[in-house]
Amino acid sequence: MNVEILSTIARFGTGDYTPLVEKAKEWREDPWRTVGKPEEMAFYRDNRNSALECGRPKGISDERWYQKSLTADQTAFLGGTAIVEVADGVGFDGQVSLRGKAAFVEPFLEVGPLVKGELEDIKGRIQSLGSGDTEEISALLQRAEAIAPVAKGRKKGRAPIFFYGVADKTFGVPESVYGRMEAVARDVFEGFSEVASRLGSSDSIDDAIFSGNGQGADPKFLTGSVDLMLTEEGDIYVIDVGSPGVGLVCDIAYASQALGKRPSYGFDAFARSLAGKKVELNENGAGQLGFFAFEREGVRRLLAEGGADVSVVSRRGPEAVVDGEIFPSLGFDYLTRKQPLRNRVLGAMQRRLVENGAYALPSCEVMPNQDRTLKEFYFGQRIRARPELDAGVVVKKRPFFTHYLPRGGYKKPLVVPVWSREARKLSTKTQFEAFVPSLNRMDIEGLGSGLRSYEIRMYVGGIK
Repeated sequence: MNVEILSTIARFGTGDYTPLVEKAKEWREDPWRTVGKPEEMAFYRDNRNSALECGRPKGISDERWYQKSLTADQTAFLGGTAIVEVADGVGFDGQVSLRGKAAFVEPFLEVGPLVKGELEDIKGRIQSLGSGDTEEISALLQRAEAIAPVAKGRKKGRAPIFFYGVADKTFGVPESVYGRMEAVARDVFEGFSEVASRLGSSDSIDDAIFSGNGQGADPKFLTGSVDLMLTEEGDIYVIDVGSPGVGLVCDIAYASQALGKRPSYGFDAFARSLAGKKVELNENGAGQLGFFAFEREGVRRLLAEGGADVSVVSRRGPEAVVDGEIFPSLGFDYLTRKQPLRNRVLGAMQRRLVENGAYALPSCEVMPNQDRTLKEFYFGQRIRARPELDAGVVVKKRPFFTHYLPRGGYKKPLVVPVWSREARKLSTKTQFEAFVPSLNRMDIEGLGSGLRSYEIRMYVGGIK
């Protein structure tokens, strides 16, 4: 089985990093000064943009919603998605508009046919609008919430219509950089496969990670994704690894639609490798959320067109079963989902990554969350990091115990300014991660020009 690149997208934030960079410079001059709530809230108010009012859930704070706009979060127009193509430089060639193409009426809604029909009409209108039409989109979303209110307490699916923006231009990456990113994505999945193949026979996780045996092991995954960030100098940082590669079908389908192009998923060889095999796909939330319903049906259709005997089942368990074999394997799933283990595997791969100018995450530490220890972490990170990087703009922060308890689940980290109250909020222990954003000047219709963060996501497949 070989690791092959299926498709590549860019995900980018719509919040402007320029004021954050300036604020970080001020903070570094006097890092022991406390930034008070009035000053911090004024900063968020002064740097809002119109996209921040689209699809904002009730009850979320101003600062949290602003912080989400700095990431590649696929919620409304907080973040955007674009297809990547080889170009002379990094980024968009001129002004880009985000289109509301990726829109879904949520399947979990219990509404009658008349309300369902109106929601479908609202969805269609959102799909015809873009980032220059945020007021109209906000009004449409308010109408949807009025006719189909969502019950309080839902953790997934908090609005009757979910959508995210896709770009009407491709995102460019130079050919030399793109080639290195492909090599890195393959190396990452081959490395995790090798470690996963050793887990069952190793006396310890350290043994499995560092023993160095088992080259060329069966990857034990079907689809996956790796998220990469680039520096201006062309260095590559591996920031996330996942299996399965959820989002491949939605991202490519709707971003291609915004370009007026036929989608190319890269599924042909992958699907042919499963021809004649019995494949069961887990529904994985498809009965509840429109994004997953579209994604799961797309994967089913593409595999069936390639000749697989494919069905969708609803059960707790693996993502897929192929002729009775579980994918991803338990070891592969364990390594890619547990952040501490994932970081250790990437750290062990550092020498291999450096050959392609790539690096694992710069630093990650667990410590008591106190103002002084946060600053010590930040300044220590600046010394250890490559000199052209400044990890002080933002810091990832996640609760300690969520990832270390045996049954601890995934919790998405916050990405917060190092000087913010959220970064200084006291808890028993916190895991801090340095965050090195890829920044690129983008001019987005309706939102203006600014420094915006982006990441490159490569979707990969295990092809027999």
